Amino acid sequence: MKFYVNACPSVGRSELEPRWVVVLLCLSAVFASACSSPSDEADLTSSLSTDEPVQRGATRKQSDQFSNILLYTQHGEPVRFYDDLIKDKAVMINLMFTTCPEICPINTARLVTVHELFEKWMGRDITILSLSIDPEIDTPGRLLRYWEVFGSKPGWLFLTGDYEEIDLLRHELGVYDLDPVIDADKTQHSGIITFGNDRTNRWSALPILMDVRQLAGTILRTTWDEHWHGASKTLKQIAVTPEAKHGRGIIRAVDVDMSVVVIEHEDIPGMMMAMTMSFEVADSAMLEELSPDQSVDFRVTHIEDRFLILSIDTGGQAPSPLRGETDYATYCAPCHGASGYGDGPMSALLEPKPARHSDANLMSALSDEELFRVIKDGGPAVGKSPQMAAWGDRLSDESIHDLVAY
Repeated sequence: MKFYVNACPSVGRSELEPRWVVVLLCLSAVFASACSSPSDEADLTSSLSTDEPVQRGATRKQSDQFSNILLYTQHGEPVRFYDDLIKDKAVMINLMFTTCPEICPINTARLVTVHELFEKWMGRDITILSLSIDPEIDTPGRLLRYWEVFGSKPGWLFLTGDYEEIDLLRHELGVYDLDPVIDADKTQHSGIITFGNDRTNRWSALPILMDVRQLAGTILRTTWDEHWHGASKTLKQIAVTPEAKHGRGIIRAVDVDMSVVVIEHEDIPGMMMAMTMSFEVADSAMLEELSPDQSVDFRVTHIEDRFLILSIDTGGQAPSPLRGETDYATYCAPCHGASGYGDGPMSALLEPKPARHSDANLMSALSDEELFRVIKDGGPAVGKSPQMAAWGDRLSDESIHDLVAY
C-alpha cells in the first residue's frame, strides 16, 4: 500500500513507499500552506509561524478538510469527527478493521505499546482514534470486543459509521492509493498513523511499524503544547520487546516446506480476535507431526511485520492454570481484581460486590463443576448475581476448564 499526499492540483502528487513515509515530517510543516497562492503565501506563512493557536476559519488548518461525519464509538456513543474528536485536541488516527488477518493486529499491538508509553496522558491530553474501514461488519459491539481483546485501554476509541462517509474521510486524511484496484482492496490498506494537535495545527504521519520508541517520541514532539498536564515530556520507560502470547485453536493447513501453519484460533488476548490465520513457525520441525483438524495450544509473538509461532502443543492436555491466568486477566480481573481480591476497576459500580477469589475457604467450598457452570452460563444460572456475565459464547469449554484450574 502506498501513501499519497495530494495537497492541491497545481502541486502534483508524490508517491512514497511506506518505508519512506518518514519524509512526511518535512511535508507536514508546509502542508497547510501548500495550496496558497503566491499573493497570500507571505501572510499565511507569517500566521503559521506564531506560537498562538490558529483559530478555525481565521486561516487554513489541516483539520479544515476533515468532514465532520457522524461516528459511533465501541460503547455505542454517537460522536462527530471534528466537533467531538478533533477540535482543540491532540490525537493519533489509524485505520483498521477487525477481520483483517495481516497488518491490523500487528499495528494494534504496536499501538498498545505506544499507549503504554503515553499512559499518563492517555484520554486526558491525547486520544487514539482507530477508524474502521469495514463499518458494515464492525458494529459498535464488535469493536467493543476488539478493544477488550487488546486490554480495554482508556483513551482509545474504536469508531464506525457510514461506509461512504468514512471512505471520504480516509481520502481527506491522505491514506489512499491512486490505483483504484489497490485502493478498493481493504487488505492492502496503509499501515500509517496520522497524528496532530488541532490547537497548534501541527500534523504529521509515520509508518506504525517503525521503531516504536522513535515513533512515540515523534508523536510526543509533534502534539505536545502548554495545555498538556505535567511538566515532563519524558516517555514512560517500559520494555518494548514483544511478549509471547498464548493461543488455542484447530489446525486447518500445514506447509512444512514453507514453515507455515494455518490455525482457526480463539481470541488471543493482547494480540488479535478469533479468526483463521496463517502463521510462520520458528522451526519447521514442529510441523512434521501436525495434521488438519488437530486441536493445538501455541505460543506466538510478533516480530516487525509478521507473526511467529514459537511452540506448538497438540490437544488432549490437562487443564492449564498458566493458560487460565491469561483469560482471567481479560475476563475476570475487571470485576474481581488482578489478584482476586474483588477490587477490580468495575467493582465500585457493582452491587453485590464481586466475590473474593483470593478467599481460600470460599473457593474450596465450590466444586469445579459449579465454577465451570457460572463461568460458562453466568451468575443467574447458579442463583448468583445477574451482573456475573456468561462467557460461554466467547470461551471454549477447554478455556473455561483452564480458568477453573487457575
